[in-house]
Amino acid sequence: MKILLLSIISCLLAIYAVSVTAQTTANRSVSDVIEEVLTQLPAQQLHIYHQLFQSLVETGTEGVTQLVNMMNVSGKGDNSIIAYALSGMAFFASDDQILKNIVEQAFIASLDATDEPEIKAFLIPLLGIIGSDDGVHKLAGYLSDEHLCSSAVSAINSIGGEEASKTLQTTLMNRISLTPESERSIIQALGDVMPVVDGTESLLLTIMNTKDITTKGVVLKALSKTGSKLSLSDLAAAANATGYCVESTGANDAYIRLIKRVYEQGDTKEAMAAAQNLMKNATHAGSSHIRAAVLEILFNNQKDFLKTLRSALKDGDITFRNAALKFASDYADKTIYTDLLKSLPKAKPEVKIDVLNWIGNEAQSPEKKQIIKTIETGIEKTGLQTLMQLLNDSDVGVKQATVRTLGVIGDPSTLPALTDLLKNNDIRILSLLKDVLEAFPSDIFTDLVKCVSQASNEGKIIIMELLSARKANAYFTLVLDQTKSSNPYVVEAAFKILKDVASEKDFIILCGMLETANLSFVAPLQLAISASIASLTPEKQMEMIKNRMLQAGDSKEHLYYPVLSSLGYALP
Repeated sequence: MKILLLSIISCLLAIYAVSVTAQTTANRSVSDVIEEVLTQLPAQQLHIYHQLFQSLVETGTEGVTQLVNMMNVSGKGDNSIIAYALSGMAFFASDDQILKNIVEQAFIASLDATDEPEIKAFLIPLLGIIGSDDGVHKLAGYLSDEHLCSSAVSAINSIGGEEASKTLQTTLMNRISLTPESERSIIQALGDVMPVVDGTESLLLTIMNTKDITTKGVVLKALSKTGSKLSLSDLAAAANATGYCVESTGANDAYIRLIKRVYEQGDTKEAMAAAQNLMKNATHAGSSHIRAAVLEILFNNQKDFLKTLRSALKDGDITFRNAALKFASDYADKTIYTDLLKSLPKAKPEVKIDVLNWIGNEAQSPEKKQIIKTIETGIEKTGLQTLMQLLNDSDVGVKQATVRTLGVIGDPSTLPALTDLLKNNDIRILSLLKDVLEAFPSDIFTDLVKCVSQASNEGKIIIMELLSARKANAYFTLVLDQTKSSNPYVVEAAFKILKDVASEKDFIILCGMLETANLSFVAPLQLAISASIASLTPEKQMEMIKNRMLQAGDSKEHLYYPVLSSLGYALP
C-alpha cells in the first residue's frame, strides 16, 4: 500500500512539473523564462536539461535576441552562461527539423541585430550546426569580410549541400574583393562540400597556375577531391614540375588522389593509363613513396594483378617489393599463393625473404593458413614441401625466414625438417628455432628425441631447454645421458635442467649422483632431488630423505641439509 501511494505521488509530481513548465512558456514573459533558465544552468540531470532548453527554444527570435543583447563584448564581462545557453539551443534543436528552423531564423535575425564582430563570430558557427539553405544565404554575406570569412566558410561547409557549393563557387568567381587567406578558405571548402556542382572543376583549374605557392597547394588538394579525368593532364604537369620529389604544394599526393578518384568514378582506362605513366616517371626519378602509392592503384586492375605483383617482386627496392606484397594481401587467394611458392626456389635471396615473411604474416589468419597448407606446387609436391626445401638454402636470412614461416603455419609434417636444423652450429638459426619450437602447437618431443644423437652441442642444449620448458619428466633419461657428454657446456646445461625433468622415480639415481658428484654439480643435483619429491606429502618427503641420509653415512649426510631446507624443514 505504501509503495502504491508513493507511486501515485511521484506521478502527480511529474504531471505538476510538466504543467509548470508549460505555463512558464505560455503565460510568462520571455524575460522571465530566460531569467529562470539561466539560474538553473548548467543542468545536471538530462530531463531538466531537456525542459530548460525546450523552454528557451520556444521563446524563438525574441529569446535569442535578448540573450545576444545580454552578451558583453570580449574582455568586458563573463559570457559563459549566455554562451552555454545559446550553444545549447543549437545542439538541442539539431535533431528536430521544426526546432532547427525556429532556432536558425532566430540566429539569422540576431546576426542582423548586432554590430559586434565578436558576437557575430560566436553566432556564425552555431548557425553551421542547425543551418539550412537560408543559413547559407545569410552566411554568404560574410565571405568578403576578412575577419569573419573563415568562420562563415566553416559554417557553410558544415551545412553542406548544393546551395552551399554554389555559394562558395559564386564567391570564388568574384574573388577580386577577397584576401588571399579568405580565398584559400573558400577553395579548401569547395574541396570538402558535397555535392560538387557544375563549374567547380573548371574554376579551380583556372586558379591552379597562380604564383602563390600556398594557394596553389590548396587548389591542387581541392581538385584531387572534386576533379575528374578532365583534370588529369593538369595535375600530371604539376607533379612533373616537382621532379616527383616532396615539396610544399603536395602536387604528387594530389595527383595520386585524383587518379584514385577517377578510377572510382568508372573511368578506369584513363586512370590506369595515368597510373602507369606516373609509375614510369617516378621510377626514373627514384621516388619510392610515389611508386608505392601508384602501385596500390595498379592493383585495382584485377586483370593484370598477378602480372603487376610479379613485376614488383623483381624490383631492387625492398620498400617497393614489400608494398606490393602488402597490397596483394587484400586480393590473395590460392592462385596467388601457389604462384609465389612455385617461384621461390629460383628467386633471389632478398625476394625469397620478402615472400616468406609475407606468407608467414598471411598464415596468421586461420582461413589463409588452411589454404596455404593445401597448396600443390608440382606433381606430388606440396607447398609445405617447397618451403621445407628452403631450410637448406645457403642464405642464412632465407633459412631464418623459412623457420619463422613454418613456425606460424605450425603443421606437424614440417617438424622433422625443422628439428633436423638442430645439427646446425649457427647460433642465429638455433636461437630462432628454439623460439619457434617452444611455440609450436603440436607435440615436438618425438622428433626431438629422434635427432638428439646427431644434434650439434648447441642443438643438444636447445633440446634439453625445450624439455625443461615443458617439464617433460618422461625424458629424464635423455637429459641424464647428456651429463656424461664430452662437451663441458652440454654437461653444465644438463645438470641445471635435471630439476625440471625429475620425478619421484628418479630420486635414487639422483641421490647416488649427489653422493659421488664433483663439487660444481652438487647444488644443481640438490635442487633436482628436491624437485623429484616436491609433489609428495611432507611426511613422505622426510621419510625418504632421512632414509637416504642413513644410507649415505656420517660423511655424506650433510649433502642433504640443503634439500631439507628447500623443502621447509629445520636442519638437525
